[in-house]
Amino acid sequence: MDDIYKPLALATKVIGIAPVKDHNLSRASLCMKNWYGLLGGARNRFHQRIHDVIADLAYMVTPTLVILDGTR
Repeated sequence: MDDIYKPLALATKVIGIAPVKDHNLSRASLCMKNWYGLLGGARNRFHQRIHDVIADLAYMVTPTLVILDGTR
């Protein structure tokens, strides 16, 4: 997890960009589910606990700015 968190901890600005959409497992997560991609291949192990993992990632990653694209 240090490999994932260290670049975020060192960043002075974090910007999240995501489309507005729903997901069958997590409903509307807005930009929080976007951070799920930081887990890389390890994320497949966490699908059973996706709600907990997204909440943990949202706690760890505090973006400076979030942009949601609702044009679809």
